[in-house]
Amino acid sequence: MTRFRLVAVLMSIMAIGTVQPYAVAVLASDLIEALGINRFQIGLLAMANALVGGLASRPMGGVADALGGKRLSLMLFGLAALGLTLIGGATGFGIAIVGAAVSGVASASSNPAANKLITHLIVPDRRGVITGLKQSGVQLGNSMSGALLPAVAGLWNWRVAFMLVAATALGLAVLTLFSVDRDPGDGRRDRRADHAPLPVDVRWLALYGLLMGAGIGAAGTFIPLFTQEALGFSERAAGLVAATAAATAFGARILFGRLTQSVDHFAPAHGALAAAGVIAAALLALAPTVGNWLVWVGAVGMGLSFMAWNSVTNLAAMAVVEPGQAGRATGLAQAGFLTGLGVSPPVFGSFIDAGGSYPTAFLAIGGLAAVAGLTTIGWFRTSALGS
Repeated sequence: MTRFRLVAVLMSIMAIGTVQPYAVAVLASDLIEALGINRFQIGLLAMANALVGGLASRPMGGVADALGGKRLSLMLFGLAALGLTLIGGATGFGIAIVGAAVSGVASASSNPAANKLITHLIVPDRRGVITGLKQSGVQLGNSMSGALLPAVAGLWNWRVAFMLVAATALGLAVLTLFSVDRDPGDGRRDRRADHAPLPVDVRWLALYGLLMGAGIGAAGTFIPLFTQEALGFSERAAGLVAATAAATAFGARILFGRLTQSVDHFAPAHGALAAAGVIAAALLALAPTVGNWLVWVGAVGMGLSFMAWNSVTNLAAMAVVEPGQAGRATGLAQAGFLTGLGVSPPVFGSFIDAGGSYPTAFLAIGGLAAVAGLTTIGWFRTSALGS
């Protein structure tokens, strides 16, 4: 299997596995009008996806170790297509939230499946750029959602936009089926790895991910609505703000993966990314007062922080365990991230619905990043990484 094909498969896994919440975010105003729902319920759609993903992450990590990355990837594409189809065809909130939950299982499968392929096909000192490219698949999906889905909705309607993404998922399943010959190791499971305890580093990664995930869960879901409601942007311009953050993160994830693939310890890099998140959230909070231009700077900052740290986290999760534990370690680290991702959007949405201000909410997001930065101190003192 060529490296180009591997990267294409990895990016496809991450793009489709995680695209549903971002599709909802950029088309939120259409869903609110068509389904008769409010901002809190938009947040609940994000919460359903992420909480189901958080609960399913550890089991799907085990599935990755048991069956291999290819088989789990094919399952992922099918689940993603089903979830997107349910939302696109929804006549009410109930069907939409079922679709979000189904998509959550796809999201839970994405990193375990992709990391399982990486650990078997790429040697450790060459994983940085590959992991960064893989994680940038998320941003590829996000930026395409922000740039294209509002345009598709404008030409036809929002339902067509969702169905188009579902069809893309099925097409990528075919690509994966013929690009990956078989699962490395034939999907044989290392029973000793099943029972070996995971190092404490993985739990620190899960805690850090919980906090940073809560920040990007709220910000990623509501930045498009924030730019429309607080700054007067059109839906298409709001989508471009989201696309700017995603495009920035695309390059940042590759760069940060390359810079950290050979570090002695991953905690300092995580601390620096959290500090950048504090600054980015403050810039967004100041935009209504200082000027609309600042939201573009804040979007770039979000791309360099809240949306970029995951490539470094995935490198760390693979670095501290044997290949037979890669699925479990990734699943546990991802469980923290997806739990935070799911809890925060309805809290943010209900705060705004109750009359709270967007700047105050973004300052709270900055506070989450500050606490995440503090956890890296404890991690550095207790970890096995680099020892």
